[in-house]
Amino acid sequence: MYKYSVEDLNLPFTLRHDPAKLAQQFPLMYVSRNAFHEYPSATGPIEGNLGCAISILGSTHFGVPVSLNISEMLNDCANAAVELFFGDWYLHERDPVTFVPAPWTKEDAYHSCLKHGWFVPFKNALILCMLGKHWKETQKICSWVHSDLDMGYQGDLEPEVGQIIITMAAQVAGNNEVDLASLATEVSKTRKKRPKLLFDLLKAVCERDQEAFDTALTASLKHFARRKPNQWEMCYDWIAWYPSTFCLYGNHLGLKTPDLPRNLAIRLITRQSVGLE
Repeated sequence: MYKYSVEDLNLPFTLRHDPAKLAQQFPLMYVSRNAFHEYPSATGPIEGNLGCAISILGSTHFGVPVSLNISEMLNDCANAAVELFFGDWYLHERDPVTFVPAPWTKEDAYHSCLKHGWFVPFKNALILCMLGKHWKETQKICSWVHSDLDMGYQGDLEPEVGQIIITMAAQVAGNNEVDLASLATEVSKTRKKRPKLLFDLLKAVCERDQEAFDTALTASLKHFARRKPNQWEMCYDWIAWYPSTFCLYGNHLGLKTPDLPRNLAIRLITRQSVGLE
């Protein structure tokens, strides 16, 4: 029994696509890990799978069934995440025209694929690992992240949000020198509301402050819920992924998800909302 449906969003328009039809396409786009090295770019299908898994979870969260076992998919994604950041996929690169093996060095692989393009696959991998309760893999990929990483171009994402995610990764990886004070100074300089709300949420999680966590999570979800949807969006666009990530980490540390009104709870993806518990 699904907790939510697309109808629960009360969208003020008719969608230009059928979520059910799209949901049936996502598993067809999901590449078997055994086929990773058949592609000219071994990192391509790994990153593609992580993104595809996000789409599948978005559909499942809103009650649109998909022909894929969610638990097995999350197991697969946890392994793929570690492979992307620590594996030897670069040894299996092929020439994009001839498909002749053309292995890279580890340094070339980093500069070509991960130096400027690490953030999106990382944030996807982070919540996929957390949803699957793969905390060993979560800690492993977080240990790859460091404060000097170049965020690259991330569209309308505020750079402060990137720094918040980097700081959270340091916390997850077990870095005892996480500097929330310096991050607070940087975040205070922005006029944007999202970074400030996410920082409050991160601070509450790091300090394991239940009351502050309840307040910060509610405020962040309210801010997300006020965004204006459009007719071309898909299910995953209606989920507050950053607050959901912090919430899962908070739950792991012993914090409880507060009772939320349905219009906010529907924005929060959880193990329960995708049928894992």
